[in-house]
Amino acid sequence: MSWRPDTCGIFILVSFAACMRRPAPEPPPVQPVDEPLCAASLKLAHACTGAQSDLVMCSVFTASAATSEITNNTDRDLVFATGMMIVDGRGEELLPPVLGPEVRVPARSTTRPWQIAMPRLPDGYVRIEVMVLGTSADGGHEPSTSSEGLLRVRGGQIEVLEFHEWYEATASMNVYEALPGQPDVVLEGPTPGERLYEQLRAQAKRFATP
Repeated sequence: MSWRPDTCGIFILVSFAACMRRPAPEPPPVQPVDEPLCAASLKLAHACTGAQSDLVMCSVFTASAATSEITNNTDRDLVFATGMMIVDGRGEELLPPVLGPEVRVPARSTTRPWQIAMPRLPDGYVRIEVMVLGTSADGGHEPSTSSEGLLRVRGGQIEVLEFHEWYEATASMNVYEALPGQPDVVLEGPTPGERLYEQLRAQAKRFATP
């Protein structure tokens, strides 16, 4: 089956009598994909920096999965702990982080696409960030990178938004800016991204343990 970035999962909801209750529907199954995802990202990264980045990752988001691909431009074989955080337009956690598979990427190579199953997302504006943390065989190398999707969810179907659409809808860049005459905003506790990073570090240490 060919992979189309604009493919999205469809949920069919069956109406029952008001007196009947049923469990929430399961997310649709994760579909296999074969085509490379990152060719355009690699070209863009090279054009912007004039050099290869150590890591390049890109992701495609659908209602059933986040499908990602990592290119490892280092001279080390790396194994990656992977995970995904799900927040709203204000950066508040909507659902607990979802840990993904262990992904091994030899030096100077690109993985086949791999996936993290998407939980059922609530309606509204949702930001998904896929984060990976790599370790080498000696456990002394911890490169990390991430990719994100800005989504509008309606009835289980998702629409991927451009940044300007997301910004206009959520004003997300202004959430933590103090208003004139007001004290600076002090964030309490770790952010969702910091919590996911710590979970990935714990996972990566297990990979490095003989």
